[in-house]
Amino acid sequence: MKKVWLYERTSKDTAEAQIQELRDFANTRGWTVVGESEDTINAITPGKPGFDAAVAALKSGLTDAVLTSKIEWIGRSAEKLRKLIKEAGRVDLFEFSNEDAQEYYDAITAKDAIAKYGVDIIPDD
Repeated sequence: MKKVWLYERTSKDTAEAQIQELRDFANTRGWTVVGESEDTINAITPGKPGFDAAVAALKSGLTDAVLTSKIEWIGRSAEKLRKLIKEAGRVDLFEFSNEDAQEYYDAITAKDAIAKYGVDIIPDD
């Protein structure tokens, strides 16, 4: 069973509604929620303790993946995502409740897997 950490960011007072949606998303897939964190600050404010907690959970092995709704909560650039993947030594770090975000992340990680393992994991049309 996959263990996931829930992470959301909002500039509003609380991300409780978004976190509840993630709980429901994880439950429908049979995933175990091992932790939750949020950041209620805007994108330009430095330091994101909630995100740092999620990454620490990944690095320690407490969780198999971080579940969030938007890819921009993780990083606004493919380069930042690649850096996290490289540091962790794995490509399966994040799951997204948003289908478009998941497809974008899968495309980034597929490219990294090809570079690392020399295999093409993207299916033919």
